[in-house]
Amino acid sequence: MKTRFIAMTAVVAMFLLAGCGKKTTEVKIAISNDLLSGPIVVMEELNLIERYAPNAKVNAVISGSGTAINEAFIGNNVDGGILGITTFLVGIDNGIPYKVASPVSYSRLSIQTNNLDIKNLRDVSPDDKIALSSITGTTAMILYIAAEQHLGRWDALNDQIVLMNNNDATIALINNTGITLAVSDMTNRIKVNEAGCPTVLDNEDLSLDGSKMSILCVFNEDFHKKNEGTYEAFLTALGDAIKLLNDRDEQALDILARSVGIDKETIISYMDLGYLRYSMNMDGLDLSVLAGMAFKSGMVSSEKEIADFVFGK
Repeated sequence: MKTRFIAMTAVVAMFLLAGCGKKTTEVKIAISNDLLSGPIVVMEELNLIERYAPNAKVNAVISGSGTAINEAFIGNNVDGGILGITTFLVGIDNGIPYKVASPVSYSRLSIQTNNLDIKNLRDVSPDDKIALSSITGTTAMILYIAAEQHLGRWDALNDQIVLMNNNDATIALINNTGITLAVSDMTNRIKVNEAGCPTVLDNEDLSLDGSKMSILCVFNEDFHKKNEGTYEAFLTALGDAIKLLNDRDEQALDILARSVGIDKETIISYMDLGYLRYSMNMDGLDLSVLAGMAFKSGMVSSEKEIADFVFGK
């Protein structure tokens, strides 16, 4: 019996050593530290990918902006990333070899004002200044598309743009110092609404819903080709993380709240209001409106057919 026990122990040890010898596949994902990248933070901390690929590990790499994420791809420092549509289109235009794996999230953007006489963009005077965080991001696309739909020209308000970050714009709008309007994200929209600055319009008033405004998970084509099993495991785990957040799972919400520095009750309120959504639904994904405006405004050199840049299409 003693000899048999020793033999069995040796076999178990051999299996353990063999398992330890397997190389871990690290999936490096560049994200911004915000709610839109929330599912990645949850799947990393809960090791969700290990359910489907025991030797895989997700490493979320915090980047300061979409531009920084694109630079990380150019430097071959990441395998995947979470990007807005416009930043993705700029990357494609610059030859970054990545494609869309899945939508991840969606948030509503709005144009706010501190002038109660402004009910629509036709009420904006030449003296009114409009705060934007960038002339090439999704917030800019909202202003351009709104101007085209309501004023007849996408660049009708360009001479009135003042560049400032979202938080500074919110303070300036509330205090009525230098600007009359601002394109706001969901967090600042609530702040300015509470301060008495109404919403002029938001992206859904422009027929830009989640299918046209999704935040995307993109992957390097080479990683996808060489690690197809890990890639599929990643997407399955991403779906698990999204389900946890949509089910208001306490642990998942705690992880996200701690990561972004926003209490979970506020996060839940954004979701309940429809300002924040998590989804991997590819049905109806349509980037043509933003792609068209990105080309028209000179952000990219040509219009892209998005189907050419989606895995599996």
